[in-house]
Amino acid sequence: MSGVRVSAPGKLMIAGEYAVLEGAPALVAAINRRIILGRPPSGVPTNRAPVDALGPEIEQVFELQGQPRGDLHIDRSALYREGRKLGLGSSAAGAAAAAALALYEARETITSERVFELALRAHRAVAPKGSGVDVLASSFGGLLLANPSALEHPMRLGPEKALGGMSMSVIDTGKSARTSTFLEAIEAHRRASPRASREAFRRLCECMEAIEMAVLQPSPTEVMEGIAEYGARMEALGAITSLPIVEERLKGIAALARSFGGVSKPSGAGGGDIALALFRDAEAKQNFERRATERGFVPVALCIDPEGAHVEADE
Repeated sequence: MSGVRVSAPGKLMIAGEYAVLEGAPALVAAINRRIILGRPPSGVPTNRAPVDALGPEIEQVFELQGQPRGDLHIDRSALYREGRKLGLGSSAAGAAAAAALALYEARETITSERVFELALRAHRAVAPKGSGVDVLASSFGGLLLANPSALEHPMRLGPEKALGGMSMSVIDTGKSARTSTFLEAIEAHRRASPRASREAFRRLCECMEAIEMAVLQPSPTEVMEGIAEYGARMEALGAITSLPIVEERLKGIAALARSFGGVSKPSGAGGGDIALALFRDAEAKQNFERRATERGFVPVALCIDPEGAHVEADE
């Protein structure tokens, strides 16, 4: 069998964390840091990678398809730093890459919709509490406005227009966080304090709706205001649930962004991982990143990738 290689992009949550679980839209982007998954060329010796190295979601894809997994090589390094996950959706990207590979080998037509359907089923078999928007970004690529009631039909936005030409910065906090732990704690709080939980989620959803309107108009000023407010409401959710959603590193990054005329919030569940920051011009972004580096944080070089999961080579 000839060697084949597929890749899928990681994801960056712009806004909609937690609120998407209540039916609010989410704004998510695929990024140009990709997982690469491949078959070795015939005749090249290889060890069959264990499931824990590949990730259980990859195993699930082949099980759902009724296809043997066989020998695989995987490279997740673009979504890691010094052996630590950056929080850029490596599991979802792995599921999307595996779905594209399985469909290719089954001689099925590879479409974003079909990749997403298979990858989402596999991902939810492993992480049933997730929203699926990370898998969506890895499957479709681009900047997407995702409606939970119709995830398979996202609205594709032009990044320049939707974000008003703003400069985007992504910062590694240096601390890993586990999304599933936060989601379990949120669910426990829902059961223990339903009224307070409903109010916190209502505020998040209300803010996300304002961000949706701002990117569709588009209005850069309102986008920035919405992102700043969304970060504050994520912090408020953390306060009532006793979760460090916006922990000290993220607070420090947000304060630093404000000092350069920008805004910042966690990208993802929070607790560490990465922060997203937006600025009106490239100079402000550069000055922010220089100061962030001086404080021990690491800017993550990336941009929005218009391409979803696809076959890259068949050698």
